Amino acid sequence: MSLIGRKFKVTVASIIFLGAWVQLSSSISLQAQVPKVTASAVVGEDGMVNEDSLKAFVTWATSEYEKIEDLDEGLGTLADLYREGSDYNSGEVYLILLAAGEGLSPNGLITFHGESPQLNNTFVLNETDGEGTEVIKEMLKATNEEAIKVEYCKYDDPMNRSDCTTMTSFAMRYKPPTLNYDLVVVGGYSQNLDRLCAPRDDIEYPEVSADEVVSRETLKQFVDGATRWLLDLYEKEGPLVALQLGCQFRIEAEDGGHFKDGSVLLYAITEHGNVIFHAGDPYREGRQVLGNPDLRGDTTFVQRIIEAAQAGGGFEDYYWNDPENPNDDEMGTLRTTYANAIKVPGVLAGDPDLIVAASFFPRVPKVTASAVVGEDGMVNEDSLKAFVTWATSEYEKIEDLDEGLGTLADLYREGSDYNSGEVYLILLAAGEGLSPNGLITFHGESPQLNNTFVLNETDGEGTEVIKEMLKATNEEAIKVEYCKYDDPMNRSDCTTMTSFAMRYKPPTLNYDLVVVGGYSQNLDRLCAPRDDIEYPEVSADEVVSRETLKQFVDGATRWLLDLYEKEGPLVALQLGCQFRIEAEDGGHFKDGSVLLYAITEHGNVIFHAGDPYREGRQVLGNPDLRGDTTFVQRIIEAAQAGGGFEDYYWNDPENPNDDEMGTLRTTYANAIKVPGVLAGDPDLIVAASFFPGTSTAVEDEISEIPSEFVLQGNYPNPFNPSTRILFDLPERAKVTLQVIDVLGRKVTELPVQQFEAGANLTIELNAAHLASGTYLYRMIAIGSQNRYEKTGIMTLVK
Repeated sequence: MSLIGRKFKVTVASIIFLGAWVQLSSSISLQAQVPKVTASAVVGEDGMVNEDSLKAFVTWATSEYEKIEDLDEGLGTLADLYREGSDYNSGEVYLILLAAGEGLSPNGLITFHGESPQLNNTFVLNETDGEGTEVIKEMLKATNEEAIKVEYCKYDDPMNRSDCTTMTSFAMRYKPPTLNYDLVVVGGYSQNLDRLCAPRDDIEYPEVSADEVVSRETLKQFVDGATRWLLDLYEKEGPLVALQLGCQFRIEAEDGGHFKDGSVLLYAITEHGNVIFHAGDPYREGRQVLGNPDLRGDTTFVQRIIEAAQAGGGFEDYYWNDPENPNDDEMGTLRTTYANAIKVPGVLAGDPDLIVAASFFPRVPKVTASAVVGEDGMVNEDSLKAFVTWATSEYEKIEDLDEGLGTLADLYREGSDYNSGEVYLILLAAGEGLSPNGLITFHGESPQLNNTFVLNETDGEGTEVIKEMLKATNEEAIKVEYCKYDDPMNRSDCTTMTSFAMRYKPPTLNYDLVVVGGYSQNLDRLCAPRDDIEYPEVSADEVVSRETLKQFVDGATRWLLDLYEKEGPLVALQLGCQFRIEAEDGGHFKDGSVLLYAITEHGNVIFHAGDPYREGRQVLGNPDLRGDTTFVQRIIEAAQAGGGFEDYYWNDPENPNDDEMGTLRTTYANAIKVPGVLAGDPDLIVAASFFPGTSTAVEDEISEIPSEFVLQGNYPNPFNPSTRILFDLPERAKVTLQVIDVLGRKVTELPVQQFEAGANLTIELNAAHLASGTYLYRMIAIGSQNRYEKTGIMTLVK
């Protein structure tokens, strides 16, 4: 209601202003003779206002307004009055139009303010300057014969007006034939008057305010209420009172306003499509919008709004940018308008129809997973549909891949808005041709089913239920019934269940996703080892060293990319669940803690073969067990540099004593691109890790004990901030490492560690506390029979 009222008030006022502009009468005989002096000519090269030029500018502008023949033409010139750099507006030089009437006419009302259009419809008749002069009343003494000079003392602080500076303005009057009062054109009056447009608590506003508009019904109540309120005010109190409240339409609800709440606001246009008033963007006022397209190319929507209003009031929809939906730049979001046509008798000549309207973006009410099941333990179908609709609307707001991945944790997390008991969501890929049609991208209950192909899955009655779900559109969630079975070998023994599905287009993918709620069929049987596939040469259970780790990651990377290039993304993605099957169950890519994972170049986990619940989490900056917060970034950088190793400390499931300090874990990573799947083709980091200590024991069983102490060197070198020193030890020994700077000073010494005899042993050095430079490192090993010592050189580069 408030919005409407506000709009109407402004509308009437604006109309008045426009009309005044529109047909300037012959009361001034300046039309042919006045030289053109624009706003830019008023200030000289010295930066000072030239009074003669200011007077000439006001005189010329008034003569231009006099030439306007009708309301729509006048509105069309409004943009130039506001536009910086136009003939009417340059820097600190702009125009203000004041209503100049008698009796009930709007005397002393700002109709247009060239610098601060939010002050349009603000009553300033009694405004005084710093010396107490009623400066507006002085301006209203102007005639149509010659621009008069009005000096005023401009203040900065309304509470200390006596501290002011004398300034000069000029004013000139004219009579627009479309209004019942004159307008006074003022140039040079730059007093800040923003304080005059403040919420009024002495006014009884309409019942429904802008911040209460949440549906078509409340939108209509808002517009109708504001319309009646404004017209009643006009009829009972006259145009002066009604117009004085004009600026109230522009005050936000959060600032105490009644008629404007974000994108819910009032606007008014003529029946010919010129914007008279716009509560949200005064700079639109005066523009011709008839025939302008919405974001889906519909050029009829303005005409449809006008016709609905003139037919007695009505709704029309179009697509526009929603400030709360960052992903609607191309297609827009549905926006609903309700409009009335009104007349304001005695204000505009001919009493034309004015279209007063307000719009809103229909918001989807929040219905979470926990609301789907009632107190009786039964699923409420209406709530399930509302849950799927709300969740889809939330996913549509996601702007980029990393943000989307960041929401995954909630999709999996029991007790979140998206997951409660037996109520969870499944996201299905919905593409065409080679796109991954019918692929589970995320499964809220069983994430091990992610990347499982289910297009041809049938229910207990033989219905291809996934294909039915993929018929969903983005207009409304569709109902899909299915017969749920417990025993895949006896599907006919099934129970009818209800699900809902709704489609949306993620900006980060090249295909749609369908959000499904209520589908609880157990599909674990679909992720089983495949014996019809030729896998890479090195499997996860063969990773026992850095060399075999690299072979495993390189092989898996090449295998996946080759499969993608030869067979397309559909075939490649269908094999996704194979990465989660343990070696002991016939899997190729996972053996305990040796597994594959993928993260974005920004540190969001896309895939984790060991723990799907990590998917979507942001891990960049997370510390390892020794506090190193750089290890994820180092893995990413190593991958992007062409592939490489990085070490960190983590819990080894086979070492129960490493809870505090962790066990050295080695990662090898590659950076790849998967063209045509993710928008922008970002780098994806594919990696696997292993615990060298665990695997070395396996190698020791099949290799000989080294015959001598060998210091193999450090890797990487140069490094930042960690490096690994590799060595061979011929006998069991206590080993320590000393770091010496170029001046011969020992700057670091690691604690003594016990090592068994073996080859390719490692000690990790974290040099985060040292400055960049070249250092010596000395390894000392003391066995039962011998003392060993070797020295190497390393370079730390930060």
